[in-house]
Amino acid sequence: MDRSAEPRSAALTVAGAEPPEPPSAEAPLSRTERRKALTRQKLIDAARAMLETTRRAELEERALEEARLTDAGERGMPVEQRVG
Repeated sequence: MDRSAEPRSAALTVAGAEPPEPPSAEAPLSRTERRKALTRQKLIDAARAMLETTRRAELEERALEEARLTDAGERGMPVEQRVG
């Protein structure tokens, strides 16, 4: 059976049915594309801020625990031993 005469797909046989090329870097963005990009950037910024806040809270909690252990004498070296 000779398949070379058969069209590969219906989309390729219809004029103008091929997918459009992606916009180049120089092409201006449409209003919708600008809005999507801005929304995406806002989501990224919000996620980054949330991660920074969480990380800061974790570090402060760890510092408090280290201070408590040091004050209780469970961490670090007593001053008397360091001086001598």
